[in-house]
Amino acid sequence: MRRISGHRATITVGGLFVLGLASGSWVGTAAVARATDPYAGLDRFARMFTAIESDYVVPVEGETLLDAAVAGMVEQLDPHSRWMSASAVEALTADAAGNTTGFGLEVGRTRDGVVVLKVLPGSPAAREGLQRGDRILAIDGSMLDGASLDDVKKLFDGSEGQESDLEILREGWEAPQHVQTAREQVHLPATEGSLLAGDVMYVRLIDFQTDAADELMADITRLQQKADTKWAGLILDLRDNTGGLLSEAVQVTDLFLDEGPIVSVRGRRDGVTSYDATPGGVPADLPVAVLINGLSASASEIVAGALQDTHRAVLVGSQSYGKGSVQQLYRNPDGSALKLTVARYHRPSGAAIEAREGLVPDVPVEGSHTQGPRAQIEARLAALDVDADERAAITGLLADLEEREPSPPRIPWSRPPDERLPGDPVVQAALDALRAKAPDR
Repeated sequence: MRRISGHRATITVGGLFVLGLASGSWVGTAAVARATDPYAGLDRFARMFTAIESDYVVPVEGETLLDAAVAGMVEQLDPHSRWMSASAVEALTADAAGNTTGFGLEVGRTRDGVVVLKVLPGSPAAREGLQRGDRILAIDGSMLDGASLDDVKKLFDGSEGQESDLEILREGWEAPQHVQTAREQVHLPATEGSLLAGDVMYVRLIDFQTDAADELMADITRLQQKADTKWAGLILDLRDNTGGLLSEAVQVTDLFLDEGPIVSVRGRRDGVTSYDATPGGVPADLPVAVLINGLSASASEIVAGALQDTHRAVLVGSQSYGKGSVQQLYRNPDGSALKLTVARYHRPSGAAIEAREGLVPDVPVEGSHTQGPRAQIEARLAALDVDADERAAITGLLADLEEREPSPPRIPWSRPPDERLPGDPVVQAALDALRAKAPDR
């Protein structure tokens, strides 16, 4: 759709008024021009810049001041526009491609210390034989006992090709062993698939990175080949998926729709760009349930919104985040970039995803929430045998304690699907919804 340029207002005035303006001084005209010129304030910026650079109590690099000025300007726009350093741009690009530099390990902290939760296939860690459940005692001689996960991450970070010594202890070993390995570019999978109840396919879409739609379809095909059965349905898990590439969101949605609109993107510069579905993908008669929660955002909401509007899927879980905007990178020669909101997207119904409102599921499953500190203290206090006056005094003190919103339950993604899914109330609600939708299967 072609964009209609912004109109220019033209004011027609009488001759006497024009003559009156003409008799005025050129100084007045220049003042009006400065007042309406958005770039006239740059001289003010230059004066402030010079004053800070020359007179601030400690020297500040001019480049640092410029970066701070741009960052401050962008912060006034919206929460998703921001100024990015060269290193931040590089990390964003790697994330979009699904790549990272490391050993190919996902670790967590338990009572036993730092434990391997997942080993990525084809990674350096996989080639060295590391396994889920291995304890990592030290890296390059630095003991991890008592170290926070942030500290562990810093020790694990490094450049491609950089070697390290990992001290590993496995159940059944009499003593720790040392493993020499090097960091490499590792591809992070976009999907994770499993079979549920024998006739339901479950696929979690972790991130809308490059080739996410292809990986999703490959996982579905693999699951279909694992069992010869009449499928009761497919569960697409978009919980905790904060988004990614718009192109992948369109392609993922296209797997489930054969025709009609998927999403329209509306911006000032390019007008309206519409994306429509094409034939092919998942069988049209296969029931689908999409799982969402408060961290399902952006690209996740494009997919979930389109499948809900077209009645192709039932949405299960809790309300999504609400991020209906599209960002574009404006790169600089030094590698830094401006990440700027340039458009908003609209669902097939024409409705927009309003900020912080999100999508409302067809089958709400809120689950348990972790209460804030005040609510927890009040609950403990109610169970204690305390004098009424003392209880009132403590309750009065609690009134000054700022309360947090209850936090949503954390999903133990590090556990294998066959361990975590049976006790997941959202998955169980999705199974019930699919069975109700396809009783003949």
